[in-house]
Amino acid sequence: MTDDMARAADAQAQLHACGCSKERARKALISISRQDLREMIEDGKPIELNCHFCNTSYLFSIEELMEMQKGRQPGSGDGL
Repeated sequence: MTDDMARAADAQAQLHACGCSKERARKALISISRQDLREMIEDGKPIELNCHFCNTSYLFSIEELMEMQKGRQPGSGDGL
């Protein structure tokens, strides 16, 4: 097996071992402070989160961020 083939096999194995999903990425975004989420929305640009394990990218639109903000419980993510 060549080095390139071995690296490709390792990368494939890592992809199958990762448990990331857009839902998990969404939960990570919900866990930040309301102020940080509000600032992301005010910036007016989609947010991209990357899994550091498998390098999958998850893109969240401003509309999705606004829905996250609406669905939050009062005080959640503020460290209070």
